[in-house]
Amino acid sequence: MRVGNPNEIQYFITLISKSDKTMEENVDNIFGQITRILDSIHGIAVSQKLTSRKNWTKIIKEKISILGQGNGYHSCCSTISTANFGEWLFDLCWLKYDPEDFLIDSKLILECEWNVGDRHIYDDFQKLLVGKADLKVMIFQATNETRRQELIKIMQTFIQKYGRVEKDEKYLFSCWVFETKLFQHEVLKKGINF
Repeated sequence: MRVGNPNEIQYFITLISKSDKTMEENVDNIFGQITRILDSIHGIAVSQKLTSRKNWTKIIKEKISILGQGNGYHSCCSTISTANFGEWLFDLCWLKYDPEDFLIDSKLILECEWNVGDRHIYDDFQKLLVGKADLKVMIFQATNETRRQELIKIMQTFIQKYGRVEKDEKYLFSCWVFETKLFQHEVLKKGINF
């Protein structure tokens, strides 16, 4: 059995740490870009006189789809022309394929549920639980801040009770709060929040 050179081992530990930090920064950057997209939606909807949830969803999918493509992923979602493929398993996902067209990564999965009923929100959220991706985005709405916090707390309990949560999973909860007419965002990460 060959014992590694201590300098080589330290080099790889440093390399892994840098890689993990870079990945963490990239995740935070992507979540930051998504929150900015969502924060801009209300202004776009008002200026274009878009009042239906369907129109809001289309704009969200369009902009997040383009963001995924800009990060080197194929985007999959319905009802928009900028997507590489139609909806596949989730309202929107970012996929990466190798040169032989084998799926090699699913970076982001997203569900968007505008119905305020608990069951609608939880059903969509549970799709994210079982999906494999580093970044999981849940977009929903609540009447006020208290209700937003209640919904997130319950979804956090879903995460805690689910037995297959991966170490790199990160959740972005983006909630449109009727009372303030603003999106509120919260990130949950394994080892910190669950």
